[in-house]
Amino acid sequence: DVENPLAPVYVATHTIEDDAENLSLAFHNPNVLFVGRDDEDGTPLVVLNAANPGSMTELSIIQTGGDVLDVVCVEGNLLFVGTENSNEEFMIMNIADLGAIVVHASINFPQVTSGLDFADNMVFAAVRSNDAIRIISAGP
Repeated sequence: DVENPLAPVYVATHTIEDDAENLSLAFHNPNVLFVGRDDEDGTPLVVLNAANPGSMTELSIIQTGGDVLDVVCVEGNLLFVGTENSNEEFMIMNIADLGAIVVHASINFPQVTSGLDFADNMVFAAVRSNDAIRIISAGP
């Protein structure tokens, strides 16, 4: 609980499978937590029901073709995902139906997307090499 930022309180923990490393998180109302994973078992994006932080449950798993390095939610039905998928390093997912999340669009960058942020209808993507920061907006 961080209602008082000067006195944070540990509330709960949720165990992710033992091979999960480098987790990235994005919370989406109402009470959905997207967990991006850099792991060995092929389940890179997990969707959790976070209504009860002490007992979160898995809603679905989304295959992305590569480890997920960052996730960002925005208001509405969009989830931005940065991956190590060599053909789709940046994905936009439609999350309107949490049981049937689909890739709405993707972009192939010269290297993997290692970080994402969103502001003013633009996505800022950190890319490991060439053109280290990519800025993505709606088409003309």
